[in-house]
Formats: sequence, C-alpha cells, structure tokens
Amino acid sequence: MLWLNRLPRLDNQLVVKSYEIAGFVVGTSDAPEGPFQFEPNADNAMVQMEHAGGADFAILQDDDDDGKTNRAYILYGAWHHYGMEQSDWRFQFYPDWAKNGHQIAIQELDPESFTRPIGPSTRVTKNGQESPR
Repeated sequence: MLWLNRLPRLDNQLVVKSYEIAGFVVGTSDAPEGPFQFEPNADNAMVQMEHAGGADFAILQDDDDDGKTNRAYILYGAWHHYGMEQSDWRFQFYPDWAKNGHQIAIQELDPESFTRPIGPSTRVTKNGQESPR
C-alpha cells in the first residue's frame, strides 16, 4: 500500500483554502514497486480520517513479539485539530476553521489492509505542530 497526501484544487480560490479539505489517498499493489491502483472516482478517493485537512504524516508498522501480529498506525497533522477549548481566550478571535487544527494525532490502521483508520485517534501533541517528528 502507498499513502499519499492529496490537496484538491478549488476553482477561483487561494491554495490555502485547499488545505482545509486536504487529506490522504491510498493505493494498493501486489508488489512493493507497484503499479499502484487508486480509487478512480475523486469523490470517493480520500480516506475518511477523524480529523479533516490531513497534511504531513508518517506510517508506523509495529510487529508484536510473536512476529505474526502486525499493527500499523498513521501519525498526522490536520488542519482541523487544534483542540482549542471555548474557555481559551483566543477562541473568540480565531476563525472557525482555525479553532482546532495542526496538532498531531495517531490512529490505528485496519490490520487486514492498512488502508483505513479504525477507532478513535489520540492527540500526541499539546501545541500546533506542522508534522510528526
């Protein structure tokens, strides 16, 4: 499988508006070198994540001690993941799209194919951060 970041272009809009709806697409292949097959319908191509506006990311594969059970996780920054609470003094000044973006989340991936997240995410940073380190 091959995960890629997708930044859809919006007609007559600044590129920064596209970041609000960015996300991930996943290609699959029988061989590591490809060729990879992607969802051909643009409306269905993006993987549904807990936080919209997915950007920089990393994939972590974790083998259990028995060497048989594989797990994988995606760590990602998202435009819609600041986690700003209404009690935060900045809340009243930020536009809606900026009230909850750019914190890093981790989500487990489906163990059968690693092509979609399962379960809720866990926030792993407390402040805005551009990418997983």
